[in-house]
Amino acid sequence: MKLLVVVGLATLSVLAANSQVVNASSRAPAAAAACGSDYWPLKTLSDPLREKVNLTPKDMTMAAIASPDHPHPTPTTRNTPFELQVWRLTVQITEFKREGDSDIS
Repeated sequence: MKLLVVVGLATLSVLAANSQVVNASSRAPAAAAACGSDYWPLKTLSDPLREKVNLTPKDMTMAAIASPDHPHPTPTTRNTPFELQVWRLTVQITEFKREGDSDIS
């Protein structure tokens, strides 16, 4: 169950930041230090504003996450109330791929 929550939170971070699902090819996982994504600190709660994130999850749907306008370029810091909240989605994972930087898409 904990793995599902971690996978869900990581996937939600990517979806909220990019508002799209990424289809990546399967590769061997790279070392955590090589993750390299601009969003890595946000995904892992290692950014300076991590203590402001409300860790009590609120229920959300995929449709509601995909519907709002998304800022361009995608921010690399927590600038909105949406980014300061943990969201809970009830979903069924039917397929996943591990990317070269250890992300799961």
